[in-house]
Amino acid sequence: MNADGGLPPHIDCNGEWNVVQARLYEHFCAIFKRQQRIRIRGKTLIFDQRTIDSELEEAFWHLITRGEPDRLLDPERARRLCWIPSMIDGSAPGLTRWITIEGDGRTKLYYWLEAERYVLIIKEQPKIMFLNTAFYVDKPWLENDLRKRRASGEAF
Repeated sequence: MNADGGLPPHIDCNGEWNVVQARLYEHFCAIFKRQQRIRIRGKTLIFDQRTIDSELEEAFWHLITRGEPDRLLDPERARRLCWIPSMIDGSAPGLTRWITIEGDGRTKLYYWLEAERYVLIIKEQPKIMFLNTAFYVDKPWLENDLRKRRASGEAF
């Protein structure tokens, strides 16, 4: 968080791909691979550590890219990666948080910066929390879906 209580500035996603990727990965490591792991509701937050198409973890790619089957850099998603810590600790201005039980019985925690159009989703499991995704909300239907989920969820 900034000294003025706002969100950190966006990460610069302009320039040579190798430099941008290294910059983004540095932020990812500072958040998720630090020695003192993030804890939520008494459980350690983990992420998808598989390395499938590169030496970097799937969770990293999922936070900065979009698309199926080929994922491409999504600058709107990637530049907001640095906001995740203040969302998790609840200090991000304008943040709403809620828990839902999905149709498949899974519990998910939603962290939404509605005005900033960015959402973080974490799955709660019996002994851990699992980073599901975070992305820029760029579709009206998706905003509507998040509003419905928030209305039926339980704030925390």
